[in-house]
Amino acid sequence: MLTGLPELTLHPLVREMQTERPELAFVVVLDHRGLIQGNVDARRLGQTYQLPNGLHESKRPCGWPPRERLLASRDLLVVQAPIASIVGQHVGLHWSA
Repeated sequence: MLTGLPELTLHPLVREMQTERPELAFVVVLDHRGLIQGNVDARRLGQTYQLPNGLHESKRPCGWPPRERLLASRDLLVVQAPIASIVGQHVGLHWSA
């Protein structure tokens, strides 16, 4: 999934996800270094991602997957989910709100 040309792979997937799910404030895919590999704005590819200000770690609901994080602010609920390769290695993160 994380190829040398994210603008041809992840960018269209993220755009489609945001179009089909307008309730999402944002969707971002990061690589293992924290660099943006998927974003609705292709100009952001390769930049370091910064979460919106004011988020804090929230208590995870019962049964929540252990490697996922739930962050909250007054206006947002944000989920971080790991992305694993076929061999099970952690290769990046997916943020959505």
